[in-house]
Amino acid sequence: MRSRLLLTLCLLIAVTGITLFMVYGGEKKSEHTDVTLTGIAPGTVNHIRIIRAGQDEIHFEKQSGLWMMQQPYQLRASDLRINTMMNLLGAHSYAQYNVKDTQLSRFLLDHPQVSIEYNGARIDFGDVSPLGEQRYVLYNNVVHIINDALFQQLQAPVYFFLN
Repeated sequence: MRSRLLLTLCLLIAVTGITLFMVYGGEKKSEHTDVTLTGIAPGTVNHIRIIRAGQDEIHFEKQSGLWMMQQPYQLRASDLRINTMMNLLGAHSYAQYNVKDTQLSRFLLDHPQVSIEYNGARIDFGDVSPLGEQRYVLYNNVVHIINDALFQQLQAPVYFFLN
């Protein structure tokens, strides 16, 4: 009887020890911060410019709370398209590379096919990453890898952006 009591007591101590280790002494959780592409708040943007190689530039301006295309036409812009472009500002950046530590040509960012400017802050679009569905972009001398959700839309015909 005494040996059973001793075995039960040892098992209780072992379970308590393992529980305490898992709660307090296990692997330290890293403080992972969510890195976004820019720190620009969408509400502060009043001008958007899309620059596309071999195509006309498209300019948008916010007037009295409404987004208007200024170039090549002066018409009301699609709120859906503008909101999609604004989502880029807070896009999650999966990886970052300082321009000093890499060659822009490696990511096809030396001569970007598409760029977008928010109040003059420029984002250049490069190549698709090898993982697919992600793209290299250049912002503020840092190459980021983000989800590839906007590149194709920015190459669409001008009427795509109209209301």
